[in-house]
Amino acid sequence: MDRQWRTPRQARPEVEGGANEDRPVPIPPPLVAILRAHLKKFGTAKDGRLFANERGGLVGSSTYWRVWRDAREYTLSPDLQASILGGRPYDLRHTCITTWLNAGVPVAEVARRVGNSPEVIHRVYEGCIYGQEEVMNMKIEKELGWTDLQLLDTSPAAGQRCSAGRPWCVGAPRRTGILRSPVVTYRDLAMPPAKEVWRDLRGLRVGVSGPASVEPERRAVFVAALEQAEQFTEAAVNAGPATRPVQIFYALSQFGRAIAAASSLLGKDEWRLKGHGIGTRNIDTSNGLALVEVTPTLKGSLAGVARAMGVKPLEAQVPLRLGDLWRLIPETQRVPLPGAGGLPVMHFSPGGLIQRGDEIWSRISLYPVPREVRIQAESDSRAVDEFLANYPSLEGWSHTPDVPDTVLWHERGNGTEEELEIFLPSALTVSARSESGRVEALQRATLYRGPSDAYAFPTLGSMGGPVHPLLAWWAALFGLSILARYEPEAWAEIVDIDGSPAANAVEHLLDEAITVVPHMALLAILDAAGR
Repeated sequence: MDRQWRTPRQARPEVEGGANEDRPVPIPPPLVAILRAHLKKFGTAKDGRLFANERGGLVGSSTYWRVWRDAREYTLSPDLQASILGGRPYDLRHTCITTWLNAGVPVAEVARRVGNSPEVIHRVYEGCIYGQEEVMNMKIEKELGWTDLQLLDTSPAAGQRCSAGRPWCVGAPRRTGILRSPVVTYRDLAMPPAKEVWRDLRGLRVGVSGPASVEPERRAVFVAALEQAEQFTEAAVNAGPATRPVQIFYALSQFGRAIAAASSLLGKDEWRLKGHGIGTRNIDTSNGLALVEVTPTLKGSLAGVARAMGVKPLEAQVPLRLGDLWRLIPETQRVPLPGAGGLPVMHFSPGGLIQRGDEIWSRISLYPVPREVRIQAESDSRAVDEFLANYPSLEGWSHTPDVPDTVLWHERGNGTEEELEIFLPSALTVSARSESGRVEALQRATLYRGPSDAYAFPTLGSMGGPVHPLLAWWAALFGLSILARYEPEAWAEIVDIDGSPAANAVEHLLDEAITVVPHMALLAILDAAGR
C-alpha cells in the first residue's frame, strides 16, 4: 500500500525504503482468494490501486473508520471496547507483525516484509511474543538433556513449590505432563488468570457470606470441601490423561459440596450431599467414546447442586451420551469429539437495537449453528424454527423484522458450522441506548464465566429449562472418570494419541477442565451464597 495514503497524524518514520521501491510480500492462499474475488467484482482504480471509492478516488479515512468502529462494537465485549485493543485500523499492522513474530518468523524476515529495519522490530515489539517462554524452556531442557522435568500449572500449590511462582520447575524423577500453549482468543484474554481464581477461592474460606458463615457445621464442610477440591485439582495438574479424569471429577464433586454448604436455597440437611447423583448406562467404547452413556438420578449430588444454584436439574433416569454432553461445553468447540451429536451450545452475542414501527428489537448473533440446519432450511422453512425451539432463552425470536421470511446467515469459513443472526423482542423504549439493549438481551442468556461470556444452552428432554454448564461438565467428567477407573484397558486405548481419533479431544477437555472447573465453582459459590 502506498505510504502517501496516510494522514499526517498517522505518519511516522517506521517504513524504510524509497517511495517508488517495490517490496514483494507473500500473502496466504485464503487472502489470495479474497483479493481475486474482489478484483473480479470491482476491478481496480484507474491508477492501479486495489481499493477505490464509488468515483474511483481514494477511500476516505472517515469511511473505513466508521466500518472499523462498528466492527469493534460488533465483535468485542464492552470491557475490550473500552480498551486500546484494535483502537485504529492502523493497529492491524501491529497485529500482523506480532502474529508473525509469535509464529516464529525470524526478525530479519519480518522486517523485510513490513519495510522496517530489524532494529525497529526489536525495539518496538520485543515484549510481544506471547507464550514463547515454555517453548524456549523446552529447547533449553532438550539441549541440556533434562528429560526428567515436571511442568506444573500456575495453581497456588504449584506457585508455592516454584521459585517466583514460575511454572518451570525441577520436580519428581519422571515426566508427568507437558504444559501446552493453547490458542489465545479475545475470550481467553477476558478471563481471570488461574492464580487469581485460586486466590479468591482461598479467600472464601474466611470470607464467604450466607449460611456457611454463620452455621458451624456448614462452615466445617465448606472449608474441608474446598481444601479437598484444591488438592484434587493439584493432583490433576500433575497427572496425565490416564488418570486425570478421576482427580478432576472428584475436585468438581468436592466443589459441589462447597456450593451446597454455601447455598441459602438448601435448608436442614439438604445441603449435605450424598452420592454422585449420576450413574452409567452404557460404557462400551467399541463404537466410539461419543456413544458412552451416563444417567442422572433423582437424588444425589448432581441434583442437589442444581437445587443449590437454583437451576433446573438434568432429567432423571434419562440416559445422556457423552457426545451430546461434549457439545454442551463451550471449550470443546475448538477440538470436537469425533461422532459427537446432539444440540450445540451457541455463543450469544448482542449486536444493538433496531426499531421497526412501534417495536424495538435486539439483534443477536448465534454461533455455531450446524451446517445441516442451513441446508435443511433451504428446502424446509420450518427447519430454523424447529432448531431454535430447543433453546428456552430464544423464546419469541424473529427473522429479520423487515422481511419475516428472510434468514440471515454468515459463513464462518470452516465448512461445518454457520453463524445465524436473529432478533429478540425488547421492552425498551425508542430512546434507549445500545448498551441498555445489550444488558437486556444478556439477561436472557446463560452467563458462563463472566458478565459478557454469554451462551444459549439447549434444554434436554423435559427438564423445562436450559442446561446449566456446570451440570454438563459434571456429567461428562463423571463418564470419563468411570471409564478411567473401571475400564482401564479401554481408557488406555481412548487416550492413545498415536492411535485414537478421540485422544486429542479428550486431552483438550481435560486440559481445559483444570482452569474452567475452579472458575465455575468460584462463580457458583458466590452466587449461591448471595454475594
